[in-house]
Amino acid sequence: NSDLTPFLLKKRSVILARFLKHFSSDVGIGVDEAYLAGLLFNYGYVCFELMYDSLGSDALEFENNRSHYDMCTSELLAEFGFHKVVTEVIEDANKDFYQTRFPFVQALLRIANETLVNTEQTNGIIGRGETPDRLLLDATGLRARKIFSVLKDISRNYSV
Repeated sequence: NSDLTPFLLKKRSVILARFLKHFSSDVGIGVDEAYLAGLLFNYGYVCFELMYDSLGSDALEFENNRSHYDMCTSELLAEFGFHKVVTEVIEDANKDFYQTRFPFVQALLRIANETLVNTEQTNGIIGRGETPDRLLLDATGLRARKIFSVLKDISRNYSV
């Protein structure tokens, strides 16, 4: 994603971290694990960028190999001692939804991430004209308005 600048990645990561932390009790994981899982949710892309810097065109293309980069990221984080919940959420970030270990967490993060991407690309307003993926929304058991409200509030109050 050539439009993903370091600033946008940092902003999106912090927003996702705060967003998932907000729902930590609902998803049944600790606030620290929720924050880290949200913060590192897109870290597979960073892994790709680092690989590309080292190998150039020999690096595996990102779009068709997202799960590979998520797995590499997850393994690296596990080696550094990150909690298993965090590494599993990162590893499952681009897996088929039905194969994920934390479907509620994945659904929330995927809805929020996609909403942020769309908002960044269109300069739109969160929740306006957007409809989250029905499968993901149903998996959360929440209303889209609730998810968008929390995401909008966190985005509005963003500061690093």
